[in-house]
Amino acid sequence: MKLENVLAIAAFLVFVITIFFMPREAHAQTYVSPDCRFTWNAPTTGGPVQGYMLYLEQASPYVLQNFDAGMNLQYDCAQANLTGGSWKAWVTAYNAVGESAPSNSVNFTLLVSAPGSPTGVSVAEIPSQ
Repeated sequence: MKLENVLAIAAFLVFVITIFFMPREAHAQTYVSPDCRFTWNAPTTGGPVQGYMLYLEQASPYVLQNFDAGMNLQYDCAQANLTGGSWKAWVTAYNAVGESAPSNSVNFTLLVSAPGSPTGVSVAEIPSQ
């Protein structure tokens, strides 16, 4: 087998392994408006749930907020008074004994306004050659 073929196969295998074993939240960024809603599923194992905590983290400037959602399986973004920018969210369940491990996390960017208007639009003839 030629070296070029071996290198091509190796590169393909690295690509496949990277795609299939990359953490799920690293694949895509979700863009949402302030009218967004977080939803989650109740745990199917462990003790009885008495409520849920929603955690929201922003990297720059660093902000970590948590909200008690009670027994609701959803929480509206408007209740959290979030500022625009990139955020990470996760949920835990709790009862009198303690708090669960965190759920999967989701990354999202909150868009609080439409982009500004383009400027400097012009038209000109294309010079002939």
